[in-house]
Amino acid sequence: MKHIELQRVAPADIEARSMELIGQELGERVFPAEQLPVVKRVIHTTADFEYADSLVFSAGAVEAGVAAIRQGCTIVTDTQMAFSGVNKRVLEKFGGRAVCFMSDPDVAAEAKARTKKIFTVVVCIILVLALGIPTMALTVLSL
Repeated sequence: MKHIELQRVAPADIEARSMELIGQELGERVFPAEQLPVVKRVIHTTADFEYADSLVFSAGAVEAGVAAIRQGCTIVTDTQMAFSGVNKRVLEKFGGRAVCFMSDPDVAAEAKARTKKIFTVVVCIILVLALGIPTMALTVLSL
């Protein structure tokens, strides 16, 4: 049986090495200094190097984001996974917080209700356009 020796490596060291490898993989691509850490973080989080060529930044976006964090903003995520990736300790240092309402029963109920309404509208559009039944569509919409 082959002997495998495991090493203890601190998470921060693993992350630093990952960022180093991402930097190498980016090759000749050039990013403004304030955008490079964001590009690397997106690639690190998604493991998708296509973001290096598809991310688009509005003028001043990174600076505005940093300023908002320093002013104690609230970050709202639309998934638990994104929420988990937010460094809450850093936010708390500036008086900010992160929230995700996806597990909130009220949000789930609202999403279900909106989905039903959207489905109803789509059915009505099909009735009107495909079948030419506007009166039936209006009746369905009033539900």
